[in-house]
Amino acid sequence: MHNFDGGMLKYSKVTAPLEGEYFVKKRFYDAFIYTELDYLLINLGIKILICVGFLVDDCLFFTLYEAYVHNYKVVLLRDCMFAFEMNDDNYIKNRTRTKHHIETVEIFIGHTATSEEFIESCKNL
Repeated sequence: MHNFDGGMLKYSKVTAPLEGEYFVKKRFYDAFIYTELDYLLINLGIKILICVGFLVDDCLFFTLYEAYVHNYKVVLLRDCMFAFEMNDDNYIKNRTRTKHHIETVEIFIGHTATSEEFIESCKNL
């Protein structure tokens, strides 16, 4: 795997793709624009996306929105994401921007749950 300047991409052991896993290189703000993600998901028969990540007010938000536009059901795990909080202790402590964007996702895009709720729902399948 290479980045744009030809160098190798580096991953932590925790997030590195495992042998045989699919890898879609994100090239823009969201994971759908200029990638093969939609094609891959369609061919795998995937209709529901469980989403986590950083910057729900930027990259993650745009990926969630594009997933919605592409007719996927979206579930955002509220305790597995974060927004860029203002450089103010009250914003960071209260997660003000993060909470605002969670509400935006719930109103306009899809569902949210905690990771614990998600794990419990998987046990009941």
